[in-house]
Amino acid sequence: MKCSEIVKLLQKVIPESLALSGDHVGLWLGRPDRSISKILVALEINERVADYAIENEAQMIITHHPYLYHPLHSITADTERGRTIMKLIRADICCYNAHTNYDMIPGGMADQFARRLGLLPEEPLDDIRDYHMADDQIRKIGIGRLCSVEGGISLTQLCAKIKANFGMKTLEIYPGDRTTDNPVFYRVAVSPGSGKDLVEPALRLKADVLITADVGYHIALDAAEHGMTLINAGHYGMEHIFADDLEAMLGHMMRSEVEVIKMPVEYPYIVL
Repeated sequence: MKCSEIVKLLQKVIPESLALSGDHVGLWLGRPDRSISKILVALEINERVADYAIENEAQMIITHHPYLYHPLHSITADTERGRTIMKLIRADICCYNAHTNYDMIPGGMADQFARRLGLLPEEPLDDIRDYHMADDQIRKIGIGRLCSVEGGISLTQLCAKIKANFGMKTLEIYPGDRTTDNPVFYRVAVSPGSGKDLVEPALRLKADVLITADVGYHIALDAAEHGMTLINAGHYGMEHIFADDLEAMLGHMMRSEVEVIKMPVEYPYIVL
């Protein structure tokens, strides 16, 4: 199957047109006419991912995070980024990414995260728009999700679930309720990516807690001061599930025409 044919299949379920303004999505490296028999899916590209693709003879890499988000003024072997791009070009590997367009779709990043925790996604938090489903129904989509929890869930229960389901050892918690050590939550907002712009929408929707992957200290404090608990769970920790979902999605679409493998989970940081 050609790279261009795989891109067309992806466009049907993760339209590039859904990406937020200024985002970089789509095919950013490689030949559209490249013949593809094996795809590697990963959260992001780095030199280790490039080496893994080459060692496993993958002709295409699909990631969530964009690799060329900012302009490059040089590509040399003196930098990790330069070496990575040079390796990918020498190996004739096509590279594609689905970023905020994947975050937007029904069943995207926020929905995947919520369902792993047993939460019931109800509505998007921000950048809300209409999405025409395959059955002609119109559904509201957007960034993040407000979820409900039948019967409620305590802070300790929620943290235990996050750690168990995503392989995390630590969580950074900013408690919004100082009257108890173990508050119970009924409305849980999730933002697997950056949460700095979703605190206000989560507060407006009266979320008890916001679980996010990336937020600044002062923003987190502000959320807690307004009575909403904030759990900073880490970017890689929340989003590495992209590879699991894309592996299953592509496996269904390719129907054995193309082999799909995923990058092993490898946290880019250590906890001492």
